[in-house]
Amino acid sequence: MVRIEQVRGGSGADTLIGSEGNDLLRGGAGNDTIVGGNGTEDILDLSTATRNVYVNLATGIANDGLGGTDNFTGIEVLYASTGADTLIGGSGNDIFDGGMNGDLIDGGAGQDRVRYYNVAGNNSAVTGGVSVNLAAERATDGWGGADTLIGIERVSATNFADTLLGSIVSNRFNGLAGN
Repeated sequence: MVRIEQVRGGSGADTLIGSEGNDLLRGGAGNDTIVGGNGTEDILDLSTATRNVYVNLATGIANDGLGGTDNFTGIEVLYASTGADTLIGGSGNDIFDGGMNGDLIDGGAGQDRVRYYNVAGNNSAVTGGVSVNLAAERATDGWGGADTLIGIERVSATNFADTLLGSIVSNRFNGLAGN
């Protein structure tokens, strides 16, 4: 197979390997091995998890929320579950789509971004604006959940009325079409 951009595993121990471009990789249940490939925005998609997920980009280990532990490399983007997730970044410029409920997102090193408009690739799921205060390391997501944001420098908000406050480091905000 060539030019495959989305790969989904089953309930067993799967090995998923991305290609040269940006890939969306979803391991499913089981202890999976996931390799993002050479893209700059390879996605580890845990949005279908039935329990909270724990992902550490620095160590390459994820509790997938489906009962398995995944090992991965080459991932730059995380799609989390609808639960209260813990997402830890690595040394690069990581992107986090935390989903609803209160998440702990620690960007680690690099210029890390939290996206509230594209939660797990589903913009229609967001029901309201966000309130982000990077100096206080807090945010209220589009469903009213309280997120903790550590080491986040960039925020992409929603199409609703958002409140975005920066920190003492250089920040970048994308407010989209809201007020």
